[in-house]
Amino acid sequence: MALIPTKPSLAKSLHQARDIRLSRIDHLGDHHLMLHFRWKRRTIKFSCAILEVFDADLPPEPPKKQVSERRSPLKELPVEVLMKAGRPLYFNEQWLREKLKEHGLAA
Repeated sequence: MALIPTKPSLAKSLHQARDIRLSRIDHLGDHHLMLHFRWKRRTIKFSCAILEVFDADLPPEPPKKQVSERRSPLKELPVEVLMKAGRPLYFNEQWLREKLKEHGLAA
């Protein structure tokens, strides 16, 4: 049988609990959520309804990573060096472009 705490006792318990961690939130539909907490190696689940939001502090979105134009050092290695090292020749961009022109994309 599940124990349903009152709002004040739940708030007080969560505030006083040490090492409690919110591990997962599941959306149950509309404004219902299932909150999964980890506490003393146990999982505690609460299903709740969000009826009102009093305050929110949303951090700004992290900046998107810029696609770097930096090339791999392998792409700049001569074909001879790649052959001696036992590396695939397509690591050399110039060799790859020549083969694509020669054979097309179906090669």
